Amino acid sequence: MDKRITILKEVVRHPVKAFREIDKNGREYLMGAIFILLISPFLSWIFSPEFFTISRSIVGLVYMMVFIVSFYCIGRSLKGKAGFTGLFSALGYSYFPSIFSSIIFGIVDRQSIETLNKITALRDLPQEEIATKVIPLFKDLFTPVNTFLGAIALLIGIWEIILIILACREAHKFSTERAVGTLIITAFIAGIIVNLINRLVIR
Repeated sequence: MDKRITILKEVVRHPVKAFREIDKNGREYLMGAIFILLISPFLSWIFSPEFFTISRSIVGLVYMMVFIVSFYCIGRSLKGKAGFTGLFSALGYSYFPSIFSSIIFGIVDRQSIETLNKITALRDLPQEEIATKVIPLFKDLFTPVNTFLGAIALLIGIWEIILIILACREAHKFSTERAVGTLIITAFIAGIIVNLINRLVIR
């Protein structure tokens, strides 16, 4: 079996060991990491083309790249020891759970497509009218099935955050606390950068 696929089993069962291997041999796992980073927005577009348009998928990919580059630069400024390829590959594999999130949100979208279309149709109304008309529609989204799937998606999101922290820790040779701090700073800075990019594109 391909080494890049086999390592996914280790990411699930023994993530610390897996990320050490990925960081050590970053180039060997680079294509696998890129594939994982691309498959999630692709699945979102396939399952929910009305909401995850090509432009939104591109913005999502831009955010990922800004996030990874920021993670590398901030980590290095905090005396991290990661090489860019090793960190990129490790973070790419840490995004593996997002594939399941895309599938779950696709299922929710298909079950609630009519309600979501009604909510989307209200976006051009004045803000005071949107609040009064959208809140009743939101109640229709919280069906037992959607609530259950939402809980699963939340657990998957927590799993992904843990994997990102472990990937950062092992690649940068950090303590867990410093890896968590790096993640928080990176998310904040990357969010600002992407927001500025969005504003420039809209203008």
